[in-house]
Amino acid sequence: MIDITHNEKKVASFLKDNHNYIIDYKNFELQNSLSLSLPNTQKIYLYEYKFPPFLESFLPEGYLYEIFKNLLSKEYGKVDDFLIFSLLSTNIQSRLKFQSDLQTSVDFPTLNIEEILNNDSTFAHKT
Repeated sequence: MIDITHNEKKVASFLKDNHNYIIDYKNFELQNSLSLSLPNTQKIYLYEYKFPPFLESFLPEGYLYEIFKNLLSKEYGKVDDFLIFSLLSTNIQSRLKFQSDLQTSVDFPTLNIEEILNNDSTFAHKT
């Protein structure tokens, strides 16, 4: 589960249950809406088989996504968007803050771009 806060107040929870992604507001003040596409409501937002588009905008794309996926698959086996978001969420800088329950138990590796480029098979063949 990931707690989402705004102005130091918990406004919502984001969780995954099997194939469902769920956003559940906890603070119903309108100014605490996550985005215009997710207005504050007492109903839950349910996304079946699809990561919520607003939160997807915080995920890395392309090559960087594949690097994270490959690093994490060694430790976790199956890697999905929720796992990557959970591990990166506390480092996201926005008006919202995210706190994942995975953050306290995971030591995320630091990445050195030179090491990645030297060990990447696609770049190794070009040099």
